[in-house]
Amino acid sequence: MKDILVIDNDINTLTVIQLILSSYGYKVESHSNWKEGMNEIINKKPSLIILKVNLGNVDGRNLISQLKYNSDTKDIPVILISSNNESTISLEETGAQDFITTPVTFNSIIQKIKNVIGMIII
Repeated sequence: MKDILVIDNDINTLTVIQLILSSYGYKVESHSNWKEGMNEIINKKPSLIILKVNLGNVDGRNLISQLKYNSDTKDIPVILISSNNESTISLEETGAQDFITTPVTFNSIIQKIKNVIGMIII
């Protein structure tokens, strides 16, 4: 079973994502506090990270940079999530593998995760 860690400061979005992924058989850890989420990533090294772009006082893209700089976490794929369709987000520049806009739907998030996990397996 793939472990997925979700960091989003919106409790409603966290709940929806956790319900969707759990119903699909994924083991999900979720954090509304980015510092706790980052510690969890370092300690548990999940198979996939879903990370919100705007975490209030922190930009999720900067957190990806920290993860990609660390040899223990650099290969963990990341899907960014945002309430805005931020066309200015360049996946190549951020190091993220994909991008999801909210509101999150069952089909959209499952398809993105399948695409990324497929990238891991290949």
